[in-house]
Amino acid sequence: MYRLFKLTAAGLASALLLAAGTVAAQESRTGQAQVYRSVLASDVTTLLSGMGYTSVKKAEGGRFDVETRDGFKFSVELAVCDAENAPSGCLGVNFFASWTMEPGDEPKVRPAVDSFNSQYRIGKAMLIEDSVFAERYIITDGGVTLQHITDELEEFEAAMSDLGGMLQDAVGG
Repeated sequence: MYRLFKLTAAGLASALLLAAGTVAAQESRTGQAQVYRSVLASDVTTLLSGMGYTSVKKAEGGRFDVETRDGFKFSVELAVCDAENAPSGCLGVNFFASWTMEPGDEPKVRPAVDSFNSQYRIGKAMLIEDSVFAERYIITDGGVTLQHITDELEEFEAAMSDLGGMLQDAVGG
């Protein structure tokens, strides 16, 4: 059984305010930021320079080695660059970090890596030889803003901090 409600003047005013609030919320979600369908090394340099890192060094190719204020080191690398039938520049940005393991640590570390992978979708961690490697890949060819890449980078750093703690706990450090 459905219940019918009378639409009073106050009810109509409330409905209109709610609708206006929805429109205002939608308008606040759409801004006027530049959308990039590919990124250049100069775009990444600008982005990283504004984030207050202790060190940003351009390495070989399209890679940048970064050190945060708390000593965490990771890299940012441009990928799929100057592809045929695509905008000039690179269609992807990869963030990655690694931690070395002591011989015999793999059985202790594997559960931490598996736990991280099940809890975090912002990146993936893998055991490769005597290290843990973690990465996050951003696709740009659908269009992104530099703010979006910055936000992704901040999320990656937070997840990597958690992963680092999980790895330390796993080896008893």
